[in-house]
Amino acid sequence: MLAQSGSVDASSRGLIHDAIRACSADGELHPAELGRIRAMNRLLGHPENLVDEWIAYHRQEEAIRLRRATMIWPDPADKPY
Repeated sequence: MLAQSGSVDASSRGLIHDAIRACSADGELHPAELGRIRAMNRLLGHPENLVDEWIAYHRQEEAIRLRRATMIWPDPADKPY
């Protein structure tokens, strides 16, 4: 299906990032999930290291999100959720 759409195919590298974010939503990227992401990456024809680059990027995003939350609510008891 991706091969039939030039614009979607051109953006397929972003699917790897989306998959990592979705699989990490529960707080952990499980080995089986990572294996599926790597398989998808290979099917899309991307270099193997792309997955590792996206994982590093995702970890940086999460660290920034945590830093922002800490700056907003220095005392975790003040968080409204």
